[in-house]
Amino acid sequence: MSEERIRISRDDAFTPRVDEILAREGSFGMRPDQFAAREDDKPKGILGFLYSSVFYTAVAGALGAFAGWAIIEPHFGEQASGSGQDGFFEGVGYMLLWPIIGGLTGTLVGCVEGLVSRNWNRALMGGLIGMGIAAAGSFVLSFLTGILYMVLMVASFLLCRGNPGGVIAFLLMTLSRALAWAPLGLCVGLGPAVYMRSRKLAFNAVVGGLIGAFLGGLLFNPLYEMFKGGGEAWLSRGVGFTLIGMGAGAMIGLVENLAKSAWLHVQAGALSGKQFVIYKNPTVLGSSPKCEIFLFKDEQIEPKHAAIHKYGNRYEIEDLDSPAGTFVNGRKVTRQPLKNGDRIYLGETVLDFSEREQE
Repeated sequence: MSEERIRISRDDAFTPRVDEILAREGSFGMRPDQFAAREDDKPKGILGFLYSSVFYTAVAGALGAFAGWAIIEPHFGEQASGSGQDGFFEGVGYMLLWPIIGGLTGTLVGCVEGLVSRNWNRALMGGLIGMGIAAAGSFVLSFLTGILYMVLMVASFLLCRGNPGGVIAFLLMTLSRALAWAPLGLCVGLGPAVYMRSRKLAFNAVVGGLIGAFLGGLLFNPLYEMFKGGGEAWLSRGVGFTLIGMGAGAMIGLVENLAKSAWLHVQAGALSGKQFVIYKNPTVLGSSPKCEIFLFKDEQIEPKHAAIHKYGNRYEIEDLDSPAGTFVNGRKVTRQPLKNGDRIYLGETVLDFSEREQE
């Protein structure tokens, strides 16, 4: 039986597929199994959802606001008698309502990114800074928003004198409460931004918190009307405050995703499924918790392994003299411009680089 000859034309030799194979073969000792197909190793389903910043900041905001409400609820409303010692605690409760709810919301929103990334130092510092900023900011803003709420309520009363219990009056009251409470969402997400000294992250936190608190505030009056008939106004407050915290947290994560210009998506490694938005210039990747992108449980990754620099609208990765090296699309690099879809290999960790198209 004669053997069939394989013929390769000049066009075949210069196809992109050949370049890909050569890159894999000439990747300075990297194993073939590190070059898995993109569609096979992308995080899917529940893992990708759990690692979404919209999800975990929403949960953090909801838990923080709920904890704050649970602490303060016994000291005001129908839970207190309004006289004597109970009256005193009710007054104190109203004064501390937003500082406590805002402070605990700021604590959990501030530490959740560090917790998800297993960076305990960042979680601790982000939580502490977030608690201080949110508690102090909420305390100051509560007086200003209280005045705004009174003005808006008077305006609503004057506009609806003929029908104070009508639909228009209810809508105006709901809008008034949402507008008055929206500024209280300004400071709940600032902890990580201050810790990382990122103006862009601070902007995302302020805009997201403002929008989220407003949307949560819109639901407060409908919930109150729903539960008050059965004497369950305390429940409406609990659900309402929780939704405000959830809204603020979710919108902070959503604005972050909408405003990001470049990010890394971990495809393999201890944090598979996690997305890191690139905020700082440079952004350092390494096994040290002090790095902007902390990659742990990988013995081949140095404390400061590589850095991503931004030059105008262009991004470039630099290897920081690591013994194991930094690879982009299978090639060992010292400095390498990055383009959308590039795959970066640091030890056993694989990350995909993505950037938003410039208009």
